[in-house]
Amino acid sequence: SKELTSIGYNLSHVGTKYLIDAIEISYCHNSNLTKNLNKNIYPLIAKRHTQTINNIKISINRATEAMYYNCHETILVDYFNLSTIQKPNIKTVIDTVTAKLIIN
Repeated sequence: SKELTSIGYNLSHVGTKYLIDAIEISYCHNSNLTKNLNKNIYPLIAKRHTQTINNIKISINRATEAMYYNCHETILVDYFNLSTIQKPNIKTVIDTVTAKLIIN
């Protein structure tokens, strides 16, 4: 949660809660589950919250879109080590946050 709020995610957004679940799954399994989110991670979250995979995906995308527009550009560039300012994709967010958690 702390990592996500530091880059501008709103914890009250349901998509952020699903994203936290995705990061938790990725962190606990310490594998390449993020290679195919639709197959490996979204179904687990959907089952946990009795939602459809599509609802999970859309909610996380909306939360990420909101984060992108609310976060200061330099924070995005520094956190995700970007060369240009762009919205990070979900896989990048999950992998980056998971890697930072493993390091700490």
